[in-house]
Amino acid sequence: MQQGMISAARLISRGQKHGFAQGDLYLDTMPGVGLQRTSGVDSIITDSANSASSFNTGHKSSVSALGVYAGTAQDTLDHPKVETLAERVKRELGKCVGIVTNAEIQDATPAAAWAHTRARGDKDVIVDQLLNGVDNHSVFSNGNGLQAEIIMGGGGAYFHPPQSLNGTDYYEAFKEAGYTVVHTRDELLENAGAEKLLGIFHEGNMDVWLDRNVFTDNIRAPLNTGSPVNLEGPAEDQPGLMDMTRVALETLKNCPNGFYLYVESASIDKQMHPIDVDRALADLIELDESIGIALDFAKEDGNTLVVATGDHGHGFDVFGTVDTAIFNAGSTNVDKRHGVGLYANAGMPSYVDNDGDHFPDSWSPRFTLASGVNNFPTHSEDYQVSPVPRTPAILVDGIFVNNPEDDPEGIFLSGNINPRGSTGVHTLTDVTVYSYGPGSERLTGTFENTRIFFAMAEALGLGETQGSS
Repeated sequence: MQQGMISAARLISRGQKHGFAQGDLYLDTMPGVGLQRTSGVDSIITDSANSASSFNTGHKSSVSALGVYAGTAQDTLDHPKVETLAERVKRELGKCVGIVTNAEIQDATPAAAWAHTRARGDKDVIVDQLLNGVDNHSVFSNGNGLQAEIIMGGGGAYFHPPQSLNGTDYYEAFKEAGYTVVHTRDELLENAGAEKLLGIFHEGNMDVWLDRNVFTDNIRAPLNTGSPVNLEGPAEDQPGLMDMTRVALETLKNCPNGFYLYVESASIDKQMHPIDVDRALADLIELDESIGIALDFAKEDGNTLVVATGDHGHGFDVFGTVDTAIFNAGSTNVDKRHGVGLYANAGMPSYVDNDGDHFPDSWSPRFTLASGVNNFPTHSEDYQVSPVPRTPAILVDGIFVNNPEDDPEGIFLSGNINPRGSTGVHTLTDVTVYSYGPGSERLTGTFENTRIFFAMAEALGLGETQGSS
């Protein structure tokens, strides 16, 4: 999530007239604004693991590393470990912890709250660490893992055989540890307020907003066999990020010593990789609505810091509009490009939101956004919503080439990344950090991503001397 995407989301969500946005995103209302630098120890370009670890530990790390300093050990679990913010506030201050994502719960960003491994792909181990801690390092004297009070997301495949660690049934193991376990939106809402709640709603990553709400056939079998309980069937009753955020806050507000809630909208990134712009922007709008829920809570509470940012950026921006009537009538690349409007010829896109939910009423207007990323595989682009999730490139003879079935009426774009790359990648861009509440003044200006850890740690009380109020 970087500024170009935020600007595009504002344009299609709130609209624009005479050069003025016709409303603010909730992000826009947050008074603290800064820029974080995202590079890691071993590369100028970060992945989600080491960038998320940076603002969960206050230490820079390496690509693929979670909660460790990357060493030379062959064993991915035998690298020097760093205590995370969630672990420390639970150990020192007795605070509750909530972790919410629409990715697999073991994915790099959410796992940065508790995992300690050199390899983010150790997903079976990462589930075990959440419950039981790390064999050769545990911050809890009773040997338990973080055991966050709220855990919600996907990733059910690693909670049961054959992909779980040692064939363990972790649903039963979490129940034995006192958790209420739910798998659908209805079950989540029925059990809101449970003292310890594990919600796993998909075998893999949860489905994106556009497929849950517009192209709903994409979440039905046989396209999708993501149900965490009926393993051959679809996950048709998934909560959205707003549902999960609201339930988490309603539960955690009862914690006597306060809480740390960590919420991720993963598919902003996961959809931008395959250049599925509409799915990425829809999930960004969903994130913004969830931020609105958090801000409402913080304003009423008066003692809560809200921080909104991304692990990293993509090289995305908008450079005009597309008249799809002209574009689709063209028979050659050059003909189609006459439909791309620049400067005064761009005019305005024709997204509307008559029902006021902040999502476009139609994702197929005549005038769409001319947008793109600065790095990509060889592919085709028509600047129009895809009714199915995009796969822009396919592997042929060891290199990725244009997928003729992905966007057959689009203009051909020759790739500019390594030919063994199938999707776009992250970029060096500084990423905007928005904040509201006590301590937000610490997150203005330009700074390393590690500062986010220290700002949150101060707000949570870790900067106070023992015995102070």
